[in-house]
Parts: sequence; C-alpha cells; structure tokens
Amino acid sequence: MMRIAFLLVILGCSSSPRAQDDAAVPPVDVTPVPDCCDLDGPPIDAAVDAPIDAPPPGLVTVHVFSPFDGRPFAARVLFAGPHDELIADVMTDAQGHAAVAMAAGYVTMIRPSNTTGFDLTTVLGVKQGDTIEIGVYGGDFTELGTETIVLPALPGNPGAQVFTPCGFLSTQQPVYVNPACRQGVGVLGRSSGPTPMYSYLANHTMTAGATVQMPAWQPAATTQVTLTGLPQSTTISPFLEMFTDVGLRYDEADKDFSTGGGRGPVQSFFHAPLAGDLLYRSTLRRSDDNQLGDQAVYVRTPAAAAVTFAMSDLTARWLSPTAIDLGGPSPAFAWVQEGEDTGTIGWFSTRYFGSAGFVRWDIVGPFLNRGRPGPLLSAGTFTLPQLPDPGLRISVFSDIYYARIRLLALNPEVTYDELRPTIARLFDFEMAWVSDFSQLDVAALFALPNVQLARFSESRAVQR
Repeated sequence: MMRIAFLLVILGCSSSPRAQDDAAVPPVDVTPVPDCCDLDGPPIDAAVDAPIDAPPPGLVTVHVFSPFDGRPFAARVLFAGPHDELIADVMTDAQGHAAVAMAAGYVTMIRPSNTTGFDLTTVLGVKQGDTIEIGVYGGDFTELGTETIVLPALPGNPGAQVFTPCGFLSTQQPVYVNPACRQGVGVLGRSSGPTPMYSYLANHTMTAGATVQMPAWQPAATTQVTLTGLPQSTTISPFLEMFTDVGLRYDEADKDFSTGGGRGPVQSFFHAPLAGDLLYRSTLRRSDDNQLGDQAVYVRTPAAAAVTFAMSDLTARWLSPTAIDLGGPSPAFAWVQEGEDTGTIGWFSTRYFGSAGFVRWDIVGPFLNRGRPGPLLSAGTFTLPQLPDPGLRISVFSDIYYARIRLLALNPEVTYDELRPTIARLFDFEMAWVSDFSQLDVAALFALPNVQLARFSESRAVQR
C-alpha cells in the first residue's frame, strides 16, 4: 500500500503543475554565515528566480513504406498528443517521410484502401527523437531474369528441393531473381526421403542468366526436442526452422507432440548441419474451449543435439472474444483472459463503417496488463484513442462488424523502447486480415537484439 500511495503522489504532481504553485513553501535556513567569508559583491539579477521555460520538443519522424512491397509510400499522417490533441496533420513526401516536433503521443498513418474507405495504422507511446517505420519489409521485386541451381547427383535419384530467399523450387529449375533477394544470401538443397541430405552455399549473390553448381551433400544433423508439462487440454503441432547468418529459413517436417498413437513429448528432427540457430515454432490450440483464440510460439536456441522446453514457458495468456462498449467518450473493448505473460505489445484490429466510409484500423502499443497467473481469469480492457479526425472515429453510430485483440509477448529483456521504431513493420497488417499467424516477420523480429522467445496469441474475431 505504501508503494501505491507514493506512485499516486508522483503522478499527481506531474499531471497537475499548479499543485506546486499552491503548495506551502518550507522554511528557509537563515543561519548566519561566519565572518570568515566576504559575501559582498554585485547584486544578483532577480531574473534568475523567474521560471525556466521547458525545452522545445524534439522531432518525431515517420517513414511510411508500402504495405505490399515495402517501397517508400506517400500517405497522410496524424501526429497526436497523449490526450488525443492534434499536433499535425501532414502528408509524407515522395520518399514516405514526415517529421513533426512533439514531446509524446501517438502517430496514425492513413491511406485509401482498396475499397471505398481508409486503412489506418496507429503506433502508441511515441516519444520525441523517435523514428517510426510503418509498412512491411521488402524492396524492389522487379524480375531481372532467372538463375539455375544444380544439385549434386544422389544414388537412386530420390529427388530434392532448393530453398532460396527468392523462392522454393525443385533442382535444376530456374529461380527468378530480383534486387530484393539476390545479394549475400544462403542457398540450401535438401534431398527427399526418410533421412535427408543437405547441400549449402553461403553468401551467394544470385545472378540472372547464371548456372550455379551446389557443394557436395552433407549428412543431416539431429536434434531431439523434449516438451515437459504438456496439458491434456492443449493440442500442439510444432516444427523446426533453421536460421542462418544470412537469414535463410526453411521448414522441417511437423512432429506431433500430443499423446497416443506413437506420439509423445519427445521427438527428433533432422536439419542441415549449419552453425546457425534453430528456431522452434509451434501452434497451440485449446481443445477444451473453442472460444479461445489460437497461439503461436517461436523460440530461438543454439544448434544442439538435445533441447528441452517447458510448456509453461511457451504459452502466453489465452484470449476470449472482445465485447464492445461505445457508450463512453471513446470506445472501449473488453475480454476475458486466462494466464499471464510478459505482454510486451498489444495489437487491436477492427473494421467499421463510419462517417468517412469503410475503415480498417490496426493499433499497436504497450497497452496490456499482465493478467493473472495460472488458470485464473481476469478482465482485459482497452480504450481506443479518439482520433483527431472526426470522420475516422468510431462512434455509437458506427457499424462495427469485426474486432480482435492480439498479443505479442517477448522474453522480459526486450522492452517496448527497442520495438517501437519498427513494430509496425514487424507486424504484417495486410496479411493479418486474410490468414491467421502469417502476421509476424519472424526473421526481422529475431534479428533484433535480445529477442529469443516470441509468444503470439489472439482472440477469436467478433463478427457483427
């Protein structure tokens, strides 16, 4: 209780500057100064007692990239203060840049949608000095031609596949090359069959018109994965991906960790014998409550012969569908949640018809509490920002027909300050509306410092 009271005092002072003016001034110590010291001198200018002006706010810069191919993109951007006050309403330049002086608040990117309306992306908690990126990672996908990749022969010709950042193909088929994926990339060959072989070419620059001979085949490495504490009420379908220093990823065969039928908490995976990390990925679904949303978990670990995971470390909170309250000055959303986590990022998404027409709105920021531990239930709530543009606001007259809360919980060492500049690129908002769990740019997320664990959960959609 003492800690809470102390926090209230601090917040009260910071939110009400006039309280300092009205407070009683403590008595000043007027003990005589010893005669040893000569304090005679010119009078001090009384102006030093005047209040000192606060320093001007610094710039917040927004870079907008296309939600489809990641190229610079021109869009309208609203810069708003923490109390929804409009600071600036500007268009980015041709390179997708806009900069405005503000101390703190949020930014909202607005672009015309493919339908008759607008798509909005809001990033909460911005601070002066921030550079906020909105869009997806990508680049120039102009086809430059094709490169042919040839794998070494294998006894019995079992067949093989080739994985490149430019695409997946069968051996000796051409792969299309574009500037976004052709330089400094890894190329991996994997043979078919129960025990695969691997051929890996590192730091390769893909060149249109070239034919590349891959290195000799290497035997597979094996990692045994153990899951502990697997509850009967949870179904799980995990698999491994390999991350290399050049960002190449590929999927290994799924392993079923549920019990019965030869399945169990210990499974072995084949993978390429590379020095990079293994990325464990799993989809979790509660079989005892179909109203709870699904979860995905990603864990990066050094390549090893054996890895053990505890399910309690992999599971985020479970989220129920949202309820919508339009009665207040700004809409509020509520849901029931089970469990807790290091809820680093909340993501709210909705579709509605307002006075400006059809609106799709995605909001990301640190607006979620932790929940309650174990199977205990708690209420989650989120009050939406009241956008400075009245035509885009959700109101009691809006027709809301979709709403969902999503959660990205990272390992505790990762702070929102580290994620804020690029969080709106780590989420693929366009993909989120057509496919579940294809919404995280996993390679870019795990390239950030300290990111080792990502747990992603979402509520069921509320359809109206």
